[in-house]
Amino acid sequence: MIQQFPDGSLRGTRLKASGRMRLASVDVDVTSDGPLATWLVPGSHKGAVLDRTNFTLGAPTPF
Repeated sequence: MIQQFPDGSLRGTRLKASGRMRLASVDVDVTSDGPLATWLVPGSHKGAVLDRTNFTLGAPTPF
């Protein structure tokens, strides 16, 4: 997984997860003064519901 930090740097980390997933239909409505509306499109989308999910993230390292 890659994450951008406040200083602008990109760092990668290992994500390990286990749990149950089921498919879902998600209705999205976007209201934002920021950049969210530039990539999150309103409407009906395919999605997932995660039940009983556990995950761990390793320490971030420069990417």
